[in-house]
Amino acid sequence: MRALGMMTLGMALLSSGCSFTTAGGLSECTTSSDCGANSVCTSGFCLPQPAGCDQVVGATSAANPIVLGAALPLTNASGNAEIEQQRFNGLKLALDEVNQAQGVGGRQFVMYVCDTGADTNRAVKQAGWMVNDKGAVALFSAGSAQTLAIHEVTTPKNVLLMSHTATSSAFTTLSDKNGGSVGLVWRTTPSDVLQGRVIANVLQGVTPINDPGVTFTPPTKVGVAYVSDSYGTGLFDAIQNRIPNKDNVAGAQYSRNEAVSGAVSRLVSFKPDMTVLAGFPEDNSRLLL
Repeated sequence: MRALGMMTLGMALLSSGCSFTTAGGLSECTTSSDCGANSVCTSGFCLPQPAGCDQVVGATSAANPIVLGAALPLTNASGNAEIEQQRFNGLKLALDEVNQAQGVGGRQFVMYVCDTGADTNRAVKQAGWMVNDKGAVALFSAGSAQTLAIHEVTTPKNVLLMSHTATSSAFTTLSDKNGGSVGLVWRTTPSDVLQGRVIANVLQGVTPINDPGVTFTPPTKVGVAYVSDSYGTGLFDAIQNRIPNKDNVAGAQYSRNEAVSGAVSRLVSFKPDMTVLAGFPEDNSRLLL
């Protein structure tokens, strides 16, 4: 009889069109606009927004603003990423200047900001939220690996993606037009192909160092400690390819925010006259200790 009673209750709930859940504090939604500012509509319910996406800057109270997004590694394994915080300040300054000039066509900009924590998988989830749920028409990103990953989210949606630090040569031939005539992924820094050439020329004495207080002697053996992502491997290849005697160049790779002891052992064994660091501050500082 008890089982029959429960079945009857279930049928009554279904026929009345009511939702039945044992979880508390959940509200139903169709889109994220039905939820609060810090929630996103997922599977019909308002759930908290992705971790790290707790900042909104720009014209937050403007009517019909143009929505932008920023996925930035504002923190890393060592804590606050000061250099990325400074770059973020530059973004905010530019945004304020445009908004003070009444934006574009009278529409001002608002920008959702997500701290990726230097985690590529986290950045992809955050980008999906900003594009699909917040309606961002353009995103800012940092770093080659992160930007390449986010591109898989933005390009199919015809969303512009711009990076101020991505240098991988992979961007040169990236398929980013999505059927259009203009690429949707842009960067403002020179490619690793150019940077690798400059570094190799300095190492070989082709390009002199203009410092009257320093006498630079080109090294015979060069070590390159590099992070094992599209940025580090690309820069290492660019340097190595421009030095004729490749036996005099040794690479020591490591994973970002992980142990660097293997790379250090490789360098100690090779005994280079000079070592080039192709990585990020939090890892470079550990390599130097």
